[in-house]
Amino acid sequence: MRFISTEARHNDFGHTLRDIGIGMAEHEWLLLTNGDNYYCPVFVETMLGAASQSDCELVLCDMIHSHVNPGGRPQASYCHFETLPKHESIDIGCFIVRTELAKRVGFRDKTHDGDASYFEDLVATNGVKQFRKVSQVLFVHN
Repeated sequence: MRFISTEARHNDFGHTLRDIGIGMAEHEWLLLTNGDNYYCPVFVETMLGAASQSDCELVLCDMIHSHVNPGGRPQASYCHFETLPKHESIDIGCFIVRTELAKRVGFRDKTHDGDASYFEDLVATNGVKQFRKVSQVLFVHN
């Protein structure tokens, strides 16, 4: 595991830095996140365990979102947020992806919706033939 940080600000929700991180990644699996998010202590072992149970390219988990009405859903903050492989139902920090696939796709959308666009781009490449869903809250978006 390698943590990369920078003082540079690009005012694009961190997407430029994520693209740099994708280019630097060398391990089999990649997780992109923000410094203010946090994970359950079993996140890595649970996600990699799910990945090892099948030949998949992506693993996602459920999360808790600190914002009111996340993804346009009428719900309070800090409630269970069931992730789904679709727009307004995903966050960059709730999934891991094979690094070789992430490198093929890159991060083209630097807007607020860049997380969802990145996920959709991963699926659209036909690189994600199979994904696994861990139905546990392992990530908190802050």
